[in-house]
Amino acid sequence: MADHNEIITEALGELTKRTLEYLPVAELLLDTRNPRLVTSGTPTQDKLMRLLYETESLDELAASFADNGYFAEEPLVVVPSDSGWVVVEGNRRLTTLKILLSSTSRADLGIKDWPELTPAQRSSLELVPCVKYEKREDVFPFLGFRHITGPKKWAPFQRARFIAQLIDDGKDLNEIEDLVGDTGQTVKKLYQDYVVFEQVKKDLDLPERPIRERFSLLEVTLGQRSIKAFLNIPRRLPVERVDALVPDDHLDQLEEVVTWVFGSDEKPPVISDSRAITNRLAPVLSSETATSYLRKTGDLEAAYEFSDGEKAYLLKRIQSAERALRDVASLISIYRSDGDVVAGVARLTQVVEGLSAVVDAE
Repeated sequence: MADHNEIITEALGELTKRTLEYLPVAELLLDTRNPRLVTSGTPTQDKLMRLLYETESLDELAASFADNGYFAEEPLVVVPSDSGWVVVEGNRRLTTLKILLSSTSRADLGIKDWPELTPAQRSSLELVPCVKYEKREDVFPFLGFRHITGPKKWAPFQRARFIAQLIDDGKDLNEIEDLVGDTGQTVKKLYQDYVVFEQVKKDLDLPERPIRERFSLLEVTLGQRSIKAFLNIPRRLPVERVDALVPDDHLDQLEEVVTWVFGSDEKPPVISDSRAITNRLAPVLSSETATSYLRKTGDLEAAYEFSDGEKAYLLKRIQSAERALRDVASLISIYRSDGDVVAGVARLTQVVEGLSAVVDAE
């Protein structure tokens, strides 16, 4: 694998040595393959613009462009298409520019508080600096370094989706690791997570949005050896393209895990944060007894008590009861005439005698 610093130097060097060209904003196209955007089918430019406006924070960017113009130090990266130049890096900036320059777009989006451009401001923003690449594949090293392992990382789902797109384009995982300078198996882990996510979409009737928005929880979940064993996922990370990682006969278990972690339309998740996955859910799923209890009750904390087996659970409870009684033993003499205390001790005596009868029974 190429040295990480070499990847960075080559990617940035290739970008900086290219000549800037100023292109009309009106002729630039938003990228329908943008990993940050989840759409169905082939979205129109208007749909992409609306989606970016609704999901990204563009207000400050609009104010900055109006006040300061467009900085040449942040050129858009474009590749040719049959319809014009597609922006593969800088879609937030392009969307902001298009909306600023179009009163129709602002009206369609219901924007009333963005600045109105003066003729001079408009003139300065109608042409923007761009770096041209001959084809999308030539930009992969720069995008991969910048957003997978570099300084401006995308969110986990976006990174995983980008890797899956590269796989669909015919690249193998080792090649992608070299492209992005990955030395920690990040690419393979993200690809594993995305394949499982696609299985949830395709095979299970569960909402996908919570998984996309909290994709890091899926990363943590599939990083636990006991959970991978519960799902019958190979321990080794994938080394080539795969269509599925969870076997068909374990899709029910996949539905259980996803519901426990993310919830469903009918049930809330049983975890409160990622630590509950590693400290509670993973130990529970390593034990058949604890897993069975979780299925019956939905109580993760109680199920964890069974994770070492029923005998260990019983002994823990006996020890807890013993400690509780010892803690209050010194107070009994003070309240020995109190009716409530006397009744409580009588109930405890009955419980202990009942337990002793069970133990002594042949």
